[in-house]
Formats: sequence, C-alpha cells, structure tokens
Amino acid sequence: MPDTGLLQQAELISIEKALALHHGNMTLTAKHLGIAKSTLYMKIKKYGIETKIAQIRNEPI
Repeated sequence: MPDTGLLQQAELISIEKALALHHGNMTLTAKHLGIAKSTLYMKIKKYGIETKIAQIRNEPI
C-alpha cells in the first residue's frame, strides 16, 4: 500500500471490508458506506483496488 495518511488508509480498509461484506456489489457497498455509487467508483480508481473487486467476485482478472 502506498504511503498515505491515516485517514486515507482507514478509508481504503473500510471500502475493502464493505466490498467483501457485500461480495463486490457496488450498490450495496455504496449504501453501506453512505456514499454515492459514483463516489465509490472514484475511490476504487483512486486506490487502485479494481483487481481486488474481481477477486472478491471470483471473476477472472
């Protein structure tokens, strides 16, 4: 993980846990986090965790 601030690390961990909890479902994850789905997509791109979503969903990368 890149050297980011504690707040960004906490945000990343929260997103990853919510994605895992909801099996990669973006709509449910965004609702769980209390953010818009478009914001979730932006944060996923920001943190570069697209690959983790595919793994959570058991999709080929």
